[in-house]
Amino acid sequence: MTLRKFAAALGTFAAAWLLPLPVPQRAVAATFAAAVLLWVTEGLPLAVTALLSTSFLVLLGVMPVAKAFQAYGDPVIMLFIGSFLLAKAMEVSRLDRRLSFLLLRYPWATRTPARLMLSMGAAAAVISMFVSNTAVAAMLLPIGVGLLSALGVQTRGAPYAVGLLLMLTWGASIGGVGTIVGTPPNLIVLSHIFQVTGRRIGFLEWMVFGIPIMVTMPR
Repeated sequence: MTLRKFAAALGTFAAAWLLPLPVPQRAVAATFAAAVLLWVTEGLPLAVTALLSTSFLVLLGVMPVAKAFQAYGDPVIMLFIGSFLLAKAMEVSRLDRRLSFLLLRYPWATRTPARLMLSMGAAAAVISMFVSNTAVAAMLLPIGVGLLSALGVQTRGAPYAVGLLLMLTWGASIGGVGTIVGTPPNLIVLSHIFQVTGRRIGFLEWMVFGIPIMVTMPR
């Protein structure tokens, strides 16, 4: 099956190569078409397809090696990788569960259903300040479902269940605003600001205006 998908990608590459375009544009179009087909059909792992696409652009003479691969060493990419590694480490070590249960052990955090919901949202926001918000939502979702089961609340259709799960995602989203590494778009914005203005915004400088925004967003 994989061979058929790969053969289909080569056929797509050949068909796109016949387009009436200049050679550099034709090479980019053919490489792009083949890469999209491999991504959609998952004929190869996504990362392998991405690296092959870049390599093809070099082999076809569209751009030099240094320029083609320089983005892979961009500091933003390294921050992405570091954030995802932290998220995976928290998942494996169950640190996310420990932090959530540490908060929930206090009576003031679980005295009423509303406080329980608010506490889970606060936990998601705090963790999301240092880990990708998408990863935080994925990590805390099983905890939220477990709490609902322990409370005897149906996980589907019940208003409180819907509210709690939405609170987890909302908390993770607003927590990502607090720090530079809270969500990948923050890193992209910083990169564009530096390219346009030449100014670098530090971690603490971002927190000065990011945390007040994060705190006021639920209101």
